[in-house]
Amino acid sequence: MGKFYLAFFLLCLFPISSFAQQPWANKLFGGVVTHDFGPVQRGAELKHQFKLTNIYQVPLEITRLDPSCDCLTVQATTRRLQPKETAIITLIMQTKGFSGPGTSSVRLEVSGGPKFQSATKLSVSANSRSEVTLTPAAIDFGNLQRGQNAVKHIDIEYTGTARIKEIVPNNSLPCELKTIALPTTGAKGFRLVATFKPSTPVGAFSHEVFLKLDDQAKTVLTFKVTGNVQGKLTASVNPLVFASAKVGEAESKKIILRGVQPFRIVGVDGLDDGITVDMPKDAAATQLLTVNLRPTKSGEIHRKLTIRTDLDNESIELVVDASVAK
Repeated sequence: MGKFYLAFFLLCLFPISSFAQQPWANKLFGGVVTHDFGPVQRGAELKHQFKLTNIYQVPLEITRLDPSCDCLTVQATTRRLQPKETAIITLIMQTKGFSGPGTSSVRLEVSGGPKFQSATKLSVSANSRSEVTLTPAAIDFGNLQRGQNAVKHIDIEYTGTARIKEIVPNNSLPCELKTIALPTTGAKGFRLVATFKPSTPVGAFSHEVFLKLDDQAKTVLTFKVTGNVQGKLTASVNPLVFASAKVGEAESKKIILRGVQPFRIVGVDGLDDGITVDMPKDAAATQLLTVNLRPTKSGEIHRKLTIRTDLDNESIELVVDASVAK
């Protein structure tokens, strides 16, 4: 009898008519399963993230992720999702293996049980142009301490008749750009030097720089500037997620704060919605905090806690998310 009710419940979640119309796996991505990078320089490594959300009331499992070619790799933040949980599917496309328009895809299969499975295809496209080559294909500053100085560069060489007529950086680009001559004698092109701005705030960044060509098609190429600015404090988990909280029931999770030197936690701001924090009293370079949740009502909780310390008055923001059931 229990199996009958389970089957009936799943049929309500995944009606037969939906299989005839479209794969229900598409709905997990909000129907967005393609991405076009547009014109890119040949040899570029392209990345795109698809967001998958379990919109059903049963756990789901990604059972298959198969790329269509060696030029494409795929990464998933998780393969098992509870209701309302989210996974990020990252497709990484290498353009050095083709010239002109190209499309690659990943077959994704997902299961809500032995009889309830679906599949979809995630596709990325690009137009690989060889008139201009960039070495490397992007600027990655890696991990930086706040206030640190760093310099990176990209060598831009012309292999065709097209030339770059304008460089358009993003307004929030965390570096200054300038052009100098290529060190290679006889090469056609220039070196683009990126000097990191020490005033850049803490956190990961990813920005695009646009290169406008003078060809008839008015082609625009892009490359990314990425990195991660680290403060004097880092958290082992952020955001902190309570995925299955219930009204009136207590639940606790632990996080680790690390500092560049021993420090004390002097207070936490933003506590509400049944959230409390147990804080150690002694100074240490690594601090273990316990975040407690005892919600008083159902619904979604999204709070930003500010954890204050005596490490040069440094503080760190911790996001707490919860889905509370009755």
